[in-house]
Amino acid sequence: MPSVIILSSPFLNTLRARQEETNALLLGHPVVDYVKKALAGPSWTILPGGLDVCQGDLLVINEACCGLDEDVLYRFYSSDQRILADYQGTPGIVKVRESELASLKELGDADFDTFFDAWTDMVQPEEADPVVDELFLDVPVVDSYLLVQLAEKSLAQNICYDWIEKGVRIDEPTLTRIAPEVVIGAGTWIQGNVRIMGETKIGSGCLITDRSDISDSTLGDQVTVRSSVIEESVMEEGSNIGPYSHLRPHAVIGPHVHIGNFVEVKKATLGEGTKAGHLAYIGDADVGKDVNISCGVIFCNYDGKNKHHTVVGDHAFLGSNANLVAPVELEDEAFVAAGSTITKKVEQGALAVERAEQKSIPGYVAKRKAKGLL
Repeated sequence: MPSVIILSSPFLNTLRARQEETNALLLGHPVVDYVKKALAGPSWTILPGGLDVCQGDLLVINEACCGLDEDVLYRFYSSDQRILADYQGTPGIVKVRESELASLKELGDADFDTFFDAWTDMVQPEEADPVVDELFLDVPVVDSYLLVQLAEKSLAQNICYDWIEKGVRIDEPTLTRIAPEVVIGAGTWIQGNVRIMGETKIGSGCLITDRSDISDSTLGDQVTVRSSVIEESVMEEGSNIGPYSHLRPHAVIGPHVHIGNFVEVKKATLGEGTKAGHLAYIGDADVGKDVNISCGVIFCNYDGKNKHHTVVGDHAFLGSNANLVAPVELEDEAFVAAGSTITKKVEQGALAVERAEQKSIPGYVAKRKAKGLL
């Protein structure tokens, strides 16, 4: 088997120079990762350095040639074909004979396009047409933003079809984006425009609806995600979130926990059966089981310089618009009245109320109107 060398892409080099290489990621990975994955088998030896270190027959690969697998590489090497192009005719791999290397080594660390032009000029007198169109890449060689989009769509569809064959229902494989390293259990249903990236593991029987974005997270069985964002977090069995909620890094959502609309959780653990129905922020906290977190509750974890921790015991009740100013502890079955700002420990089973005395000023509106102010 020949050695392999990967040459850089002029398009990707331009993005690197502008520090915009992330704009060309495919399902969260640099394009060249897909080339290296295809070369990971025992048949191929990737040579370091430039062309000047090469010996023997050689496959020269464009780093932007993302539609490869080991089978395609072997079929190409075994054929009489000298160039492997994509379906648009863009070259992705060139097969170089040992006798041709001496004339090409002066190119040194050339990018693939420069090498291809030099190689074509060299072999043209010998071979009128070095391209044999018996084999081509299913995925385009990425040399523009348009082809970034086309390549990702093609790769993503193939991944979706693989998961569908394994028992995952995916309603829109043309819109759904699932990274290659993601793991999904059978019986899970993915609806609409969903993005699942990184080292994410999803259990069986889950429901993930349109406009959800999940990255580097673990979801247990029977989890429901409705149009929400989950980053580096854990949702345990039977829990649910959304719509329009956000788990920031290091959130741990226990079994059968309900996270409702417009709730944000960051670096916090919520125990089994706890509920935060809507419009709440839970940050830097340990929350027990069967806790009720009402609308408008804020865990005030930041003093302008440092983050502080809050502990809430089992079966506690946090009334609407309550503020828990960390560091603070609420023991089991603590009850916080609506509108209270809590700065001190609340003992087990106690009611904490912190409100200013309500005052009424009779005739206020009439006086304002008389002065022309209303």
